[in-house]
Amino acid sequence: MDIFELTQKFKNTGDELPRSTKGMSPQEEENIIKQKELRKALKLPITKSLVYYYHPYNKGDSPVPVISYDARHLTDNKGEPFGWYIVDVEVMGDSEIKHIHGDYFAEMQSPSFIDEIENATDDE
Repeated sequence: MDIFELTQKFKNTGDELPRSTKGMSPQEEENIIKQKELRKALKLPITKSLVYYYHPYNKGDSPVPVISYDARHLTDNKGEPFGWYIVDVEVMGDSEIKHIHGDYFAEMQSPSFIDEIENATDDE
């Protein structure tokens, strides 16, 4: 099964995932394993809670917890997938789904994300 087909089976939680699946039912264990595989493929933290920044260029903007996310490859007009993907993100307190480039979403998960953004804008 293609890793991106996993998102068709369930919503992926933005919550922290457990490090161990000991004591879980087989269904729960399978779900956690699939979520970890998807996070790994998307270069997201495996166990850490996921966050989203509305305006990373505004100093003091706080990260918003991610409730759920799905990933999809974009395809050209012939149906061939590009080498990157879009992540559809649902955040706490906002019913509108955010669509973000997968690599940028992965960068948002870095503890130094805001510092990196500020340094990039200072260099311009």
